Amino acid sequence: MPDDARMRSRYRYFAPLAAALLSQPARAQTASAAPPPSATAPLTLTTAESARVGLTLERAVERFRRENLKLVAAQYEVSSARADIIAAGLLPNPRLSLGATFHVHGKPDSADREYSIGLSQSLPLWGRLGASQDAARLTANAAERQFAAAGWQLLGELRQAYLALQVAGERHVVLKAGLVDLERVQRVLEARTAAGANPIYDRVRLDVERGSLRARVAQAEVEVSQARAELAASIGGAPVPEELAASDALPEPVSDQRDMAALVQRALEHRHEIAATRLETGAAEARLRATRRRFIPEPELGLSYSRWSGIPGAPPGSVGGALLASASIPLPLFDRGQGTIERQAAQSVAARVRQSDLKNALTRQVERAVRAVQLTSTAYLAYHAEASHNVESVRRIAELTYREGRGTILELLDAYSSYLRVEEQALDLRGAALAAALDLEQAVGP
Repeated sequence: MPDDARMRSRYRYFAPLAAALLSQPARAQTASAAPPPSATAPLTLTTAESARVGLTLERAVERFRRENLKLVAAQYEVSSARADIIAAGLLPNPRLSLGATFHVHGKPDSADREYSIGLSQSLPLWGRLGASQDAARLTANAAERQFAAAGWQLLGELRQAYLALQVAGERHVVLKAGLVDLERVQRVLEARTAAGANPIYDRVRLDVERGSLRARVAQAEVEVSQARAELAASIGGAPVPEELAASDALPEPVSDQRDMAALVQRALEHRHEIAATRLETGAAEARLRATRRRFIPEPELGLSYSRWSGIPGAPPGSVGGALLASASIPLPLFDRGQGTIERQAAQSVAARVRQSDLKNALTRQVERAVRAVQLTSTAYLAYHAEASHNVESVRRIAELTYREGRGTILELLDAYSSYLRVEEQALDLRGAALAAALDLEQAVGP
């Protein structure tokens, strides 16, 4: 399998680059995370859920490195760019010419037969090959940086997909815990019935609430299935989505007060896209130099030998020959590469403009990500501090008053619903803050 052998050799070539690129998979999700006291009691997976195949983020990244076909395709693109360096430095091929002349009719004034062989070679004396190699080398280096940038982007999508699966799984657990809470309400209702009450409406209302919550649990299962599919797509290859279950705990966000200007500067220094556009600008300028030198006339030297036989006036069977050396050079009277040079010059300017535009875009991306992190983490921490403590007290008071016959089932179910709603809203804010932190790490770069 020659293709497999070539792929393995390419993988060994790109392995150090990929390892450096993907060596810190979990840092972005946990670097700005610390475990403050949880708003509610920690939620644990059931036995059936724990039996599922667990997948850590680190393990997902390992599979991503091995199986993602987009990375494989990008490696081939870099290899093709490297091959252009070889092609750019090659001398033009020499030209071999063969000729034969035979006398057919009329009075001959030369030999009856003439055979000739010639060899000519164009000489690129003005540095065209060196400039072309410089352009190809810079283009290949830019392709490597683009490969690194593509890998970083795919890695960011993988981490976001893993976070989405964590949040979806946590939501499913929260809603199932809500069903368990309704069983507790059922026991309180049965206790009142045993005490002599006949709350028919209360039982019907509880059944309605339980049916509604079961529908939400089913919807949460759908979201978990979709999140698994998204994670499988981000990993690449052919993982089975049903085998993917996030085993890493969902971290807690904290307030991020890092300096925006320092983060912008770090992004401009570390993002692979910036290095790639800088190299592409250099490659465009090198191509412009190579194009200008290509249209400088290059001499062509030739050497040929002719052999004659049947020479007029010579004894029969006599032969002769001649050696001819020649030199030629094209005259740039009409085509001096005006359009081609102008085109390369415009592309060089466009490359510099794209480099400036990318710097502006990355600056805006980092600034937007910093503001999003600050807003979402502040919102989560404020909600965590304000809503988490009172809602449990409300639920406890509502249950006590219902047991004593001083409260209605609507008040009790509203208290439990509020408790569940607070947990869901806290989870939404928590996921948004963590997603914003991932976006910021993605914007800053590896």
